[in-house]
Amino acid sequence: RASRCDAAATTFFELVKSGLKKMSETTKTIVFIFSAAAVVAAAVVGTRPVEFDVAQMVGENLTDDFDVDVPKRLRIVTFDQSTASTREFEVEESDGSWRIPSKQGYPADATDQMAAAATCLVGREVLRIAAKDADQHEEFGVVDPTSPSLNTDSKGVGMRVTMADAGDEQLLDLIIGNKVKGSENVRYVRRRNQDIVFEVELDADKLTTDFEDWIEDDLLQLNPFDVRQVFINDYSFDLTPMQTQRGIQIVPEWDRRGRYEFFYNENKWEVGELEKFDAQEEEYVTFELEEGEEINEEALNSLRDAFDDLKIVDVERKPEGLSGSLKAGEELIQNQEAAESLFRKGFTPLAGEDGKPELTSSEGEVT
Repeated sequence: RASRCDAAATTFFELVKSGLKKMSETTKTIVFIFSAAAVVAAAVVGTRPVEFDVAQMVGENLTDDFDVDVPKRLRIVTFDQSTASTREFEVEESDGSWRIPSKQGYPADATDQMAAAATCLVGREVLRIAAKDADQHEEFGVVDPTSPSLNTDSKGVGMRVTMADAGDEQLLDLIIGNKVKGSENVRYVRRRNQDIVFEVELDADKLTTDFEDWIEDDLLQLNPFDVRQVFINDYSFDLTPMQTQRGIQIVPEWDRRGRYEFFYNENKWEVGELEKFDAQEEEYVTFELEEGEEINEEALNSLRDAFDDLKIVDVERKPEGLSGSLKAGEELIQNQEAAESLFRKGFTPLAGEDGKPELTSSEGEVT
């Protein structure tokens, strides 16, 4: 601003001087004094910060109006004080499909959830001005979670929410803070590029970062009454070091117990083939229910219902070398880090009946 003012003043004085050649020295002096005062005054006014008419903001919308189907990207950032780190959740639409970039692009069931998130933010009316200065941001919980100055002592950190359209044009960028005491859904909110803190009614529960809220979390998507057959392979194993001809090898130590098959016909369970493991003979032998024994139908019904209750709460990408049918390829066998990661979760590549490596679970199987 100073350089522009200097240039303007110089040009102005040159014009004045050219028009005052025939004036007396006294007249010139008076004109120069008033001209200089005018330029200085203009410079002072030009350097004043733009001030908002705060009173007029009450009753206005917090954001620009847009249809709820316009946002195609949502990013929510929160702050973990214990680790002084941010937690980011992002969902976006690409090529007609919703994905979650923060979960390796996992498919999202986000159409309704995105509309709900947009609805809770668009058209929100400013109820009151709570503060005008950044000094009060901590008090109202609207400190920017992406600020580089945050640490484990930082308090009053809010939730930053941004939305963008299909062209990646930003629709809103807000910091959502604490609830207003004595209210149901009124919160302190500010626009990220402004210090002013507003009181706005919005349901922040719609701005969830819980992964399962954004996906189809029903793992099997089956009707439990469609189940007609259950096969249980009851075993456990641990990997233990053992001396072999090839030196010390990590081998599975099995605890095989039994294999049981059941059928569901005409609203009742029936016994199929039953086998128990003979430890002395090291083989499975068939057996039948003894007199007075019967199927525990309540337990089988609970097992069947549990299939329907399996819910996804998080995902991790499979290691390279593991096929869709869970066959363990040579790439997986040679990848020590991937194999150890699976083992910690209870899965180990072991030789199957065909001699090829197959992913085996450590606590049995249910088909």
